[in-house]
Amino acid sequence: MGVDAAFENPYTLNQNEISTMKDNTFNTSLVIEHKGQNINFSSQTSYQKNYQYYEDPIDADFSPLDGISIINNYGKDWNNVKVATQEFRFSSPSGPGRDLEWTAGTYMFYQESPVKQATHFGEDAPLLGSEEINYSLINTSEGTNKGIAFFGQLNYQVLEKIGVIAGLRYDHEYKKQSVLGEYQPDTDAQPLFEYQSDSSATASFKAFSPKAKSYLQFFRKESALFYLQPWISGRRPYPLECRSFPATFN
Repeated sequence: MGVDAAFENPYTLNQNEISTMKDNTFNTSLVIEHKGQNINFSSQTSYQKNYQYYEDPIDADFSPLDGISIINNYGKDWNNVKVATQEFRFSSPSGPGRDLEWTAGTYMFYQESPVKQATHFGEDAPLLGSEEINYSLINTSEGTNKGIAFFGQLNYQVLEKIGVIAGLRYDHEYKKQSVLGEYQPDTDAQPLFEYQSDSSATASFKAFSPKAKSYLQFFRKESALFYLQPWISGRRPYPLECRSFPATFN
């Protein structure tokens, strides 16, 4: 398709392999709250699952050539991301005459990300730079991420319009990921060899994040507050990056 033809037919793709994407998402959550005279309690539980794939191979070279296509329909064990979170929170009741208020709790999460996708090279693959035809490069990665955090905060009203806030959060997180690249000819039911050996890495970190600040209240509580002297320290790094290997084979 030339430039003139492209402008005459805008928003039109030239593909010889089309497919339907299935995007199945499931979300659920449960919240439990209790408010007492001396203590409040809340629990928040959530779970999410996302299963996304193409029913059939989909064209990846955007041309009528039997060149490159993408395959990722490998069953529910793959491309099915799952995440679960849980928070427990305790706090003091708020109200008139309470100069000291506090909040404490814990947060936990768990995530699984199994991904499997193949880049298929067809009969016309040499026209797109490949030396071979009718084969797939299968890229597989599996990731696990889990962590727990503890947090606490104190709010103290020093005077009628002056207060201080102090808090602390502790995080512990663990990450694991493995990657694998395989070569599979169309004539074989199983991959022939690995072009990227199965490798995995793990990483974990711990972090303290303290904070403190004082504030001066100029107006009533329904109006804006002006805060003074904030101080926050600590960070939450992510030492292990999600990695995948490009579909190249020499």
